[in-house]
Amino acid sequence: ANKADCSCVKCSSRMADFIISEYRSGATTEDVEAQLLEGFSEGFNGRELKFDEKDQPQKGPATAPFTIIEFADFRCPHCAAAFSVLDELVKKRQDVQLRYYYFPLNGGGERSIRAAEAGEAAKAQGKFWEMAKLMFENQHALEDAELSTYAKQAGLDVAKFEKALRDGAHRPKVMENKRLGETVGVQSTPAVYINGRPFGLARTLENFQLRLEMEADRGRCD
Repeated sequence: ANKADCSCVKCSSRMADFIISEYRSGATTEDVEAQLLEGFSEGFNGRELKFDEKDQPQKGPATAPFTIIEFADFRCPHCAAAFSVLDELVKKRQDVQLRYYYFPLNGGGERSIRAAEAGEAAKAQGKFWEMAKLMFENQHALEDAELSTYAKQAGLDVAKFEKALRDGAHRPKVMENKRLGETVGVQSTPAVYINGRPFGLARTLENFQLRLEMEADRGRCD
């Protein structure tokens, strides 16, 4: 660990416990080494990035000391799995806020972009998280007619929602998010940052808790 950033004794102990836990769960040496590199060396000790968090979908206390930034695609199965984990984390902790950024993958084509537009159209009506949950639960059924069905289930004004999609009203915001992600190096989803630094561990509740413990001790070396 970087002595300028963390409590070395605590972090060394955490890393040892992490390695033991990973091996016990069946991880290979290659998997463990990759997580140590991405999660600790390049993650916790990585360069802090600044994000314009204005007007992004957000949940959790706005004044929380820990901010999780997520770039995601509604058609990505790994994003669907992370969605429920992050939702549970924010519900369990009052010191965490989550901010969502749209990153439609190139392989997802127009459907990924349209789903992101639908998310922003729902946000405009104060129903982003409800709509996001429905889209992640039905990510193989995201045609326009199906999006309208989810909009109704989420309690949106469907006529207003459909007009926004027809007009492409929210595409500029979606593509602005995508360009931001590309600028900071996002290549796959979900891409997660905690207080501006990459989160490179497996996206489990336990690993998020571990990283937050490390963040709480940042800069307090003994």
